[in-house]
Amino acid sequence: SASGSSVPLTRTAYSRSMPVEGCIRRLASALLLVSNSSPVEGITEAIRTFHASDKKISLYVFGDEFTGPSIQSVLREVDAINRKDLQGRRRVRIHAVGFPIQFARLEDEQVTGVRFATLMRALCEQNEGTFIGLANFAP
Repeated sequence: SASGSSVPLTRTAYSRSMPVEGCIRRLASALLLVSNSSPVEGITEAIRTFHASDKKISLYVFGDEFTGPSIQSVLREVDAINRKDLQGRRRVRIHAVGFPIQFARLEDEQVTGVRFATLMRALCEQNEGTFIGLANFAP
């Protein structure tokens, strides 16, 4: 939300017995329409909530802009919580998809979209994931 709070996550947010569509509806119903356009709160909460040393976990971030003050501070904060194990692997792999919403604007209004792509590319690389930046709206 605009205040920086995140959607409360629980280990039961996803269940193998619940159809994917039901999980999406359940999570979507908990989301607020207002966002501070920073994924760091949700990422750190998801790592704290879902990490389990006996399982491999992947986190997927979907977004279109980053308005936070510092890309480096996000990288440092996520690095601190998503520590490497004894084999040098991260607790959680982080993947991201960037939507081209901001690129439909005038060039001087695209900076938050560029910042999101820059952040997610670095964050995915740091956390053994993949970043996919969609270039246009075509299917």
